[in-house]
Amino acid sequence: AFISKMVFRNPQIWLICVANFFVYVVRSSFLNWAPTYLHEVKGLPLDEAGFISGFYELAGLFGCLLGGWVTDRFLGQRRAPACVGYMILCAVFILLFWQTPHGHPLLDTLWLSGVGFSVYGPQFLVGVMMADLATKKAAGTAVGLSGLFGYMSGFFSGFGLSWVQTQ
Repeated sequence: AFISKMVFRNPQIWLICVANFFVYVVRSSFLNWAPTYLHEVKGLPLDEAGFISGFYELAGLFGCLLGGWVTDRFLGQRRAPACVGYMILCAVFILLFWQTPHGHPLLDTLWLSGVGFSVYGPQFLVGVMMADLATKKAAGTAVGLSGLFGYMSGFFSGFGLSWVQTQ
């Protein structure tokens, strides 16, 4: 009954789960697609494209750390406003990455790192929000539910990327 009330009948939990689905769409799409895009569209050698793509993950570590610190230190543990800010920033970095012309690998690296930084912050904060909302007694169930939505997006974004590539 407690878990049902705190997790399954909590509209905030469900909203965060849906948001996590879309955060993971961005995360997994860039993780899987960036090296190919850098190679096929931006004309970089495959080894260089793979190296640049590594900065996506590295920058993501800093996005996670900063997100937790900022929400604890300055936002009174309010995670959602930080997530919204991160995702707005993510959209800007995606646009910059997409619009950078062929032949600017340093800018591609910078923008792709920005995408990683700004998408991994919310990806991390979702779990923290779930634990905050569900309390210690139901945190595992809440985090598991959000994880289910996150990993389901990988399944669906694979289809989406395949469709985009065939168009």
